[in-house]
Amino acid sequence: MDLNDLLSRRFARRWMFGSIGLLLLLLLATRFAVLPHIWTPREPLGPFKSTYPNAILAVIDAAVGTLLTVGLTGAFLVLLIPKEVREAKLVTVHPKDLAAELIASVSTSREYFFRGRSARYFRSTILPLIEAGSRTGSAARVIWMLLPDPTDHALMESYARFRNASAFRGRQTQWTAWDIQMEILAATIAVAAKARKNPYLEFHLGLARSFSILRINMTDNAAIMTREDPKLPAFKAIRGTVFYDSYREDIQQSVRQAGEVDLSLVWPQDIPVDDTAVSAAMGMLGLPSVTDPVKIAAVTKAVNTVDNPYA
Repeated sequence: MDLNDLLSRRFARRWMFGSIGLLLLLLLATRFAVLPHIWTPREPLGPFKSTYPNAILAVIDAAVGTLLTVGLTGAFLVLLIPKEVREAKLVTVHPKDLAAELIASVSTSREYFFRGRSARYFRSTILPLIEAGSRTGSAARVIWMLLPDPTDHALMESYARFRNASAFRGRQTQWTAWDIQMEILAATIAVAAKARKNPYLEFHLGLARSFSILRINMTDNAAIMTREDPKLPAFKAIRGTVFYDSYREDIQQSVRQAGEVDLSLVWPQDIPVDDTAVSAAMGMLGLPSVTDPVKIAAVTKAVNTVDNPYA
């Protein structure tokens, strides 16, 4: 951690300046209150031209000078560099810490923002945490989501090719356009069913005719940006930074531009998630042509599956 890292974090700044202050007090107290009662400085004697008392005093004086220089430099930078510039940075998240970072504070966040692709992880892991948190705290949760439009077959084909060409596919077999479409439909229907069942959940879902290489998961505290491969490091933007605010606004604006899905039409009643209800929901989402019972059953199974596909 360099000086810029220390100055960009409030806790680290307090720790740095507090430590410098305590060390200065300790050194000055030793220099002027303790040593004069133990040793009396004398003229240098012998070939080394020094004495132990004089050498210790010289070391203390040098340490005091160094601490004063560091403290004054840090204070000068804090006053000179605007807060927005000082904190405008992304933090790298190690792949081993990514799982914990993605679920940190999800259940307690009042707002959650998500921009994804197939939304498998959101549906299976994040959504249950959000719902559990809303029930435990009896407080409203507002969720903004942006997903690729499952009715755009060319888009589904494009994303399937992208997944198959990437180093991490998440499965042994090749992805098809239907596989991607099925995952997005399952996430959309799961969200609609949760919204109908739980009045504490307020969803704003947009279906865009494009997909992003980066996935964004945002809680009240931080935004995590990840690629497809979980072995790659992620980026983290802390709340209050220009990056966090920009990603938050970008997702909101993108959802509005895509047009929000009326989830009350997708899932009009609080009923069990079965093949009949799923087929009707798919029709409301613009896919009435999907009548294959095997495909409908696959969507139903995905909606009812809550295990983490990346565990």
